[in-house]
Amino acid sequence: MDLARSIRIGLAREGKTQGWLSEQIGAARPTICHYCTGKAQPGPERIRQMAEVFGMTVSEFIALGEK
Repeated sequence: MDLARSIRIGLAREGKTQGWLSEQIGAARPTICHYCTGKAQPGPERIRQMAEVFGMTVSEFIALGEK
């Protein structure tokens, strides 16, 4: 499971920035940066929030990074 890749793909598909995502889910911008680089792993609630922001189920969101 490559959540960093899932996040980067989700952002690219939406044409959005890490700053935008941080505002949407209420996380600090550096936290999103760490998620995108794989330096930190989001917990289940953050994963759910990101999936929702990107209009996906958690399974669909996770699968983005596995393709």
